[in-house]
Amino acid sequence: MAHNMLNKQMSPGYANEKVKKVSSFNENDYWDGLVDVHVNNWLFDLDDFERETPSRNKAISFQDEVNKRVKGVAYIFSCCKQLRLSRSVGLTAAICFHRFYMFEDLVAYHYFEVAATALFVACKSEECRRNLKDVVKVCAKIASGKPDPVDEESKIYWRWKDLLVKLEELLLEKLNFDVTPENPYRLAMEGLKLDATDSAKQTVDKEWEKQATNLFGNCTYMFELFSRLPICLFCSIDSICALAVVLSSKKLQVTFPVDFIKKGFNVEVEEVIQCYNDVISLATEVETLDKYFRILPYIPRTTHKEIELIFNGMKESTLIEA
Repeated sequence: MAHNMLNKQMSPGYANEKVKKVSSFNENDYWDGLVDVHVNNWLFDLDDFERETPSRNKAISFQDEVNKRVKGVAYIFSCCKQLRLSRSVGLTAAICFHRFYMFEDLVAYHYFEVAATALFVACKSEECRRNLKDVVKVCAKIASGKPDPVDEESKIYWRWKDLLVKLEELLLEKLNFDVTPENPYRLAMEGLKLDATDSAKQTVDKEWEKQATNLFGNCTYMFELFSRLPICLFCSIDSICALAVVLSSKKLQVTFPVDFIKKGFNVEVEEVIQCYNDVISLATEVETLDKYFRILPYIPRTTHKEIELIFNGMKESTLIEA
């Protein structure tokens, strides 16, 4: 299965993007934001989402809304690549993007425009600042689908600049300035015991570190894949992280000690199974899109029983705690 990249075929206005395996860690790639304004858990019911959202009230179907959300997040990561932003910025922007559309509809606010605004806000909240003019140039260029750079004196530049300034205020208002969600990279590193300080690393088992690093590398791919879907609205970040670890361990044929995932991510197996069900359900909705946007082919297929076995762990596991 091609877990090292998504298919390159993109719709006009999107840049080709590869997903690279992670062989080493750079804290600048995964650094958690410094702003932390906790409001609530931001979780909604998927059945309610299917029946009624602001977009549904404007005659946009469930499938069409999911499709537009997927395209919006794909656009975010294309812009991230050209702006040379960290993975954390892309995921933070994706979560803000999905949350925004629980208050506003896709008719009044185009997904490219909201995605660009969410990215600009995420740059600030994750302390990966970029000049507004640079964000405007990149976002406007990719949205236009044209190869030529956007000139600062052009009408399109000033339209996008004004748009981002106005939408930034609206997005912050709708999200109540809660724009630094939990970082799945940090949670995964902690859960896999890869967050040791330099002094503590001397006592970390090298074989554990090697296998856990490979697992984490695959998890980063899963996080970015999941972020295209509005799964963050229905499942906790902990359960999403645990699911990414379970699916990555299945792919890499790694097994865990007994209760390792439960203790490391503070979740129950039922939550992980429900998360998997929701991911499959949402991913099925985008199967009619161009192959670049499809998600289902890249998700390891499994059963509830297999998830339970991996989650529970075993005494004779391939990963042995030091």
